[in-house]
Amino acid sequence: MSALHAARRRHPTARVYYSTTAHYSIPKAVGLLGARGVVIKAQPDGEMDYTHLAAQVRRRRRWPAIVVATAGTTMTEAVDDTTRIRAVLDEYGVDGHLHVDAALSGIPLALDGRLRLDDAAGISSIAISGHKFLSVPTPCGVVLIRDSARTHASPVAYTATLDTTITGSRCGLAAALLWHAIATQGREGHRWRATEARRLAAYTADQLTQIGWRAWRHPHAFTVVLPTPPEPVRKKWLLATDGDTSHIICMPGITHGQIDAFVADLAAATPPRRIPRTRPASESRTSTSPQVPVPAPSTALRRQPS
Repeated sequence: MSALHAARRRHPTARVYYSTTAHYSIPKAVGLLGARGVVIKAQPDGEMDYTHLAAQVRRRRRWPAIVVATAGTTMTEAVDDTTRIRAVLDEYGVDGHLHVDAALSGIPLALDGRLRLDDAAGISSIAISGHKFLSVPTPCGVVLIRDSARTHASPVAYTATLDTTITGSRCGLAAALLWHAIATQGREGHRWRATEARRLAAYTADQLTQIGWRAWRHPHAFTVVLPTPPEPVRKKWLLATDGDTSHIICMPGITHGQIDAFVADLAAATPPRRIPRTRPASESRTSTSPQVPVPAPSTALRRQPS
């Protein structure tokens, strides 16, 4: 919200582009800001459809563009390519703001070097969650906005500071908990957590495939996508589901034992259904590959209380 608010103040006539797999908070924020949103189609694996983006930008090239890219979509953990998005804007000479919603996968991707914030990246702002990969036990996060993308702040005399926020007062405890989560693990500790989460995701996809459930994952992801299990399994286990598709997020803290128990319950249930999708074009991104050297706790695999 803060990043989109800053972008809209700089570009009040801009159209806001976001994909059908963007987080539900994006269209909500667009509505609250009174902006004009343009919904972009997504590819079958959840990544933005850049051809459709180009067509929509071309039709509206007289106006600036605020484009929201997602680094880790909710259901499949797909990552939108900011280089391709920037290329579309450059092709049609459209000025604007590129925001990255990296709440889910921002930290692991940054540790890999896949998500960069240098000048060449062309990213104007980015949001990262603290209560997902970092596992802070309260909702919190960080928003980074380039100085060039900010508008003038309002001075607050009695605090001797400039107010650049929407909410004004903020929770100091959340900031302290976020700092603690980062500092206690350090860069290498979080890199290890990301690697272990991906290995568990690869193991999960393997185990599901072996019992006849066609599971898949992006190679960078700790999210495993599978056909929606039958009702007895859904009653026992807490799974995020969207129609015929469900997912398991192998967050740090999820164990092999939990995965094995879930797979056993699924194997004992009714025969599997194939997931209605076309596999990603680059199937060198194999569904079981742990080689790539990223969840919300509410959607990580958990057993329902009896």
